Amino acid sequence: MDKRNASSLGLATRYWRLFVNRLAYTMQSEKPGNNGKHYYYKPKDGRRLSRETVLQHVNGQITIGIYAINPETQRFMAGRMGADIRSHNVDHTPMYTAPGLVVDVILEAAQ
Repeated sequence: MDKRNASSLGLATRYWRLFVNRLAYTMQSEKPGNNGKHYYYKPKDGRRLSRETVLQHVNGQITIGIYAINPETQRFMAGRMGADIRSHNVDHTPMYTAPGLVVDVILEAAQ
């Protein structure tokens, strides 16, 4: 196994350990809808998140959405404690895929 595949497997294993019992995850459609955009769906049959699914995601073969808690619950809890809430259409690693946005949010919080 080459170094890249080993690190992908390591990363996938760490994610999977965090979310192994999660039923709350979504998968991106393989083909876009009529509007040209992909949609997300919950896998049927109550399938739990597998390490293989996470590895495919880490390797860029598929796109999944994994959430620590239900996003609506997360927003509700943040609102209850008076937090400033920001929502952006980014993946779970915005520090790599949208670093400018992350810097903007940090600078805003520091003011």
